[in-house]
Amino acid sequence: MDKFYYNFIVQVVPILFSLWITITVAVYTIRRHMVVGARSFAIVLFLEAIWTTGYLFEVISTNLGWKIFWDNVQWLPSLLIPLFLLSFAFRYTKKEIPNPRKMWAILSIIPFITLALIFTNSMHGWAIISSQVITYYILSEYIYTFGIPIWIGLINSFIVLIWAITILIRQVVNDHGAQRTQHIIILTGIFFPILGTILSALNITIGLNRDLSPYTFAIANIIIAIGLFRFRIFGMLTVAKDRVVDEMADGVIILDNLGRVLDINSSAKEIMV
Repeated sequence: MDKFYYNFIVQVVPILFSLWITITVAVYTIRRHMVVGARSFAIVLFLEAIWTTGYLFEVISTNLGWKIFWDNVQWLPSLLIPLFLLSFAFRYTKKEIPNPRKMWAILSIIPFITLALIFTNSMHGWAIISSQVITYYILSEYIYTFGIPIWIGLINSFIVLIWAITILIRQVVNDHGAQRTQHIIILTGIFFPILGTILSALNITIGLNRDLSPYTFAIANIIIAIGLFRFRIFGMLTVAKDRVVDEMADGVIILDNLGRVLDINSSAKEIMV
């Protein structure tokens, strides 16, 4: 096979495969939006799909202006995914937020300021510096050095990700059996995209690709898909059980072997108040 087409296939086909896997898992998850945490997780998956689509069009675009545009589009999910992962962590573990609107408003400040500086970079040059286009046969990538605003945005994102992962790890420690297996699958699925983002931020590449995130999405979502179909993550049985227990007139408190509270229904909360 001619190298001209070989490199096209090597770069584009994996991206398309990753996009297909991500959208498939996202659609499956959003159909189970009544399950605790499913809606937030589906939003994360759709943001990953936008990221992958942006990367695909950036790679195949021949015009510099379009490359910059599609690269900017990728920053939207890159900076918002950590927020929705944190939202998923809170909902999935059923942790209450004292003042959710205030918290999300504060956490959104840095991402949206960073996005504004990225999309207006041509006016000030603070976010993206030393840009160039590197061509690999028929495909090319737009690469550049991060400015201070992007580094601030990335550091903020990693802090939020660590927060979300800490919440999920605590849930792994507290739960047992099948539930613990589900939590571990979700954590594993989250780990690979984070790894890809870190490698890309540090300018560590594998093969011809600058951004490894679209490829790590494929690995992560295959793991999530196994969890969905093998262990029934976001299964409707969980919805039914939670709804029945929550709507019982009697107070129900579920404890583990160490006497720690795992769940409590509405009636029990009213009694305790």
